[in-house]
Amino acid sequence: MSFNIIENPEWQTAFRNLRPGFEPFIPSRKQLSESLLNNEYVRIKEQIDAQIAKAKFYSPMTDGWSNIYRDAVINYMVCVP
Repeated sequence: MSFNIIENPEWQTAFRNLRPGFEPFIPSRKQLSESLLNNEYVRIKEQIDAQIAKAKFYSPMTDGWSNIYRDAVINYMVCVP
């Protein structure tokens, strides 16, 4: 989903109805794609690193496919119990 959706009036109305406590703050596309996304990445990465560090066992996994332009896409994952 594109970050442009956040500027769509219908989406903003739906967002306000679903999360009225966020009023009046609905982030801009720039805020969402920069500072908010970066902060969330750091927060989630710290949680993931902590889970991996305390795991007794883990399983590395990979998956690959090609996109509509036939570019190779490879996803690496670590699964922990």
